[in-house]
Amino acid sequence: MIEQLTVKSRGKKSIMKRLAKGTIVFKDRVFDPNKAFFQPLSNAQHPVALMFTCCDSRVEPAIITQSPPGTLFMVKNPGNLVPRYQAGANTSEAAAIEFALTVLDVHHIIVCGHTDCAALKALYNLDGLSRESAIYQWLAPHSEVLDTLEENQDSDEGLNELIRRNIIQQLQNLMTYPEVARRLEKGTLHLYGWKYRLETGETMLIDPFSCKPEPLSAVIAHLEEEARPDMTLGQMEKQVP
Repeated sequence: MIEQLTVKSRGKKSIMKRLAKGTIVFKDRVFDPNKAFFQPLSNAQHPVALMFTCCDSRVEPAIITQSPPGTLFMVKNPGNLVPRYQAGANTSEAAAIEFALTVLDVHHIIVCGHTDCAALKALYNLDGLSRESAIYQWLAPHSEVLDTLEENQDSDEGLNELIRRNIIQQLQNLMTYPEVARRLEKGTLHLYGWKYRLETGETMLIDPFSCKPEPLSAVIAHLEEEARPDMTLGQMEKQVP
C-alpha cells in the first residue's frame, strides 16, 4: 500500500491544484479500497516507534522504512534535534516524548539524521548567523556538539562527522528525560541512531561508541533480535562523542 501513496503529476499544473488532486486520488485509490485498514486507525493509534527526524522535505520516514500509516510516531524539526530535559519545559519535543512513552507505550526511539542537512550546515557555521534569527536561537543550544569534531578537516568531512555526532548527541539528550532513563534501565525501551543517505537511498546505523556508520542491511539480523543497537543507561552516560 505504501507505494501507492505518491501521486505522479503529468503536465503543467498549479502546485496547489496538484496537491489538492493528490488528496482526492488518495481517498479514491488508497483509502476507500483499504477501509478495513484505515477505519480502525480513526479510533486509536498503536505506533511501534517514536522517530525524531529532520523537517527536510526529502526525508519521508514512512517511505524510507516502507511503513503504513500508524507505524511511526514522528517528530520533525530542523536538524532532528532533541532539547535536553528541563522540568516544566513546554517544547513540542518534550510533549511528544511524554505522550509516546506514557500514553502510546512505544518501546523504540529512533533519531534519524541525513546527508546534506541544511540545519547542520548552519550549525557548522553558526558564527555566520544573526543572533536574532530564529534559526540561530534554535541551533545555538545544541552547539556543544561542535566541540567533539576532529580538527583539520575539510568542510565536507567536517559536516559529515557533525551529522553523525549530532545523532549521538541527540540520543544522549534523550537520556536526560527521566521517563526515558527509567525505561532504559528496565529494558523496556531501546534507542537507535540512523543516518539516511539522500544520494543512495541507504540508511546507516551509527555506532554510538565509534561514531562509525554501518549499513542497516549488514546488521538486519541483529536488529531483528534487538540485541546489538540497544544501549543501557550506564553505557549512554559513559559515552563521549
